[in-house]
Amino acid sequence: VKTTLLHLNQSFAEDDTSVTDISCQLIKKPNFRPESLDYDAVEDFPPIKTAANDTSITLTWAEEDPDHYITYFIFYQGNTDCPDVSNSPRLKSSGFLRTNLNEVTLSKLIPSTLYNITLSSVLHGKDKLLRVRTLETVEPILEELPFKMRIEPLDTSVNISWDSPNCELHYGNLIYNIIVSNDELKFKKILEYETSNSHLIHGLKSYTKHNLTVVTARNAMNLNNGRHTQTLTYEFSTFPGVAPAVRNLELYAMGSNTASLRYDLPLASEGIPVEVELTKCNVLSRAKCKSTISKITNCTIWPTKLCLDVDYLMPNQNFTFKVSIKNANTNRFGKATEILAETVDRVPAMPENVTHQVIDCHESNDYCNLNIIWRHPYYPNGTIEGFNIILNSTYFVTEYSEELQTIHEVYKIVDGAYLPEYNYKIKYLPYSQEYNLYIQSMNSKYRSDFVITTVKKEELGDHIDQSPKLLGKGDKAIMFKLPHLDKRLDSYTVTVAVQDFNESIPVYVDSIKNEKLADNLCHPYGLTWISQVLKVKDNETKTISITGLDEKRLIKPDTRYCIIFIITNKYRGQEHDVVYYEKLITPRSAIPPTTPTNTGSFNHLYMLPFILLIVPIGFLIYW
Repeated sequence: VKTTLLHLNQSFAEDDTSVTDISCQLIKKPNFRPESLDYDAVEDFPPIKTAANDTSITLTWAEEDPDHYITYFIFYQGNTDCPDVSNSPRLKSSGFLRTNLNEVTLSKLIPSTLYNITLSSVLHGKDKLLRVRTLETVEPILEELPFKMRIEPLDTSVNISWDSPNCELHYGNLIYNIIVSNDELKFKKILEYETSNSHLIHGLKSYTKHNLTVVTARNAMNLNNGRHTQTLTYEFSTFPGVAPAVRNLELYAMGSNTASLRYDLPLASEGIPVEVELTKCNVLSRAKCKSTISKITNCTIWPTKLCLDVDYLMPNQNFTFKVSIKNANTNRFGKATEILAETVDRVPAMPENVTHQVIDCHESNDYCNLNIIWRHPYYPNGTIEGFNIILNSTYFVTEYSEELQTIHEVYKIVDGAYLPEYNYKIKYLPYSQEYNLYIQSMNSKYRSDFVITTVKKEELGDHIDQSPKLLGKGDKAIMFKLPHLDKRLDSYTVTVAVQDFNESIPVYVDSIKNEKLADNLCHPYGLTWISQVLKVKDNETKTISITGLDEKRLIKPDTRYCIIFIITNKYRGQEHDVVYYEKLITPRSAIPPTTPTNTGSFNHLYMLPFILLIVPIGFLIYW
């Protein structure tokens, strides 16, 4: 209780100094009898030391009352610089404390906030006023980080910005390191110790993914040490840039009023090429240049290339063709590549990679089909309007008609509908006929040279099952049934040869007089001989028996053999061989039966008493 004014009783004079003690009683609390303390009059507080962190302030001063009777009263109030004070947490951060000590701590304060502090006591005539600021937090809090990043990329730059943190949640200085990088390109650009929240970064690569990293800290020392920092990473792609010039521009074909161009995209297109601009200029009058814009398309003939066709050109004129491309989401074409050409007909190049295959050989008819495959020439030179295909028989066969001796057909290309590979079928080619195949490119004025290849004949015997059928095998002979004579054959001759598997007997090919057998042996060892040669002219069933020629060359029991059938077919005056093999083992020789003796007929009677004795004994044991 601080008594500021006392009214003395009338019995005491105002100047009476004999009064040394005044008792005091609280009216509402009669039992409270405060003691009277006498102090020297003090006007000001002693010096006050302050110590602050981010959430508290500690005040200390010299001790004035060793008995700690004096009560100190502390009032504190936060300040704010934010424009909206209606609901400010800093303004709400206030309080009142009392202490009898010479030290007090204000806690649960707001970081980075200036506080007004008032100290008063009964001893001091004047209050002590202080202004102390709490420290900022060691690390930026989440609300201070640039989460709402605005990234506005261009082709070679990016503009980044973010909102400043809420004023009431701004708990200290903010400093940033901003890094734009691309690991694949080994590219990195760093803006250090930035304090603003808007930046334009140049020197980026067009149409490329980049990483944006923002490191936030309170001071540069923390950024350098990598301590007490917060890191956010974003990803963005720069916009497409102006497309570079095309590569490998070629005039691959030329006509009197048409031109065909092909090209490759630049290695680094800096975007997605979508349109191509073709500018054609007559050399005699460059002022009359005309440009056309079209979509970029792959060549039909060469899928990895890009093609352009130019029509309605004036014949016998020199033209300059300029080609440039434009990327998607860009507004202009890149640098042009040009090529000079004269509109005249040219000799087309020969077809490439000509191959053929005999197909569809019928078993019941007397012909096959021929499938011819070739590729469009890579350097056609001139326009190609079709291909001449000619088959000439390598030798004249009287059995064939004149039409089958020479065949001429044309593969036409309509409206420049080129293909990377062409496929053409010639039907009804007879068996056993050999042709020279001639194929050339052509246009309305010129023909290329011929590509010449030989079409190998297809033999009728390759499409007939003429394998002999095994009827039986004994220890001294083997029998086979020969195939019927096909109605399309004139006749056939079968040569039957035998080889065993005795590896100790080598076969000397030079010693074999039959050349066909020497080329078609089962193996290069074993006893070898020609059993017989038979010519078949009719369709009657024929069987052959293979036995032997002499005492050495004969069929033996329990022996492994390889039977060789060389069938020589005769068809329209020509011969063709077909070979079949049959491997088998002859059976063992039969053992002659022995004649039984008379005593042997009664041997079974001796067993009867023994059986009669055993059966009862077995029954008793079982029981």
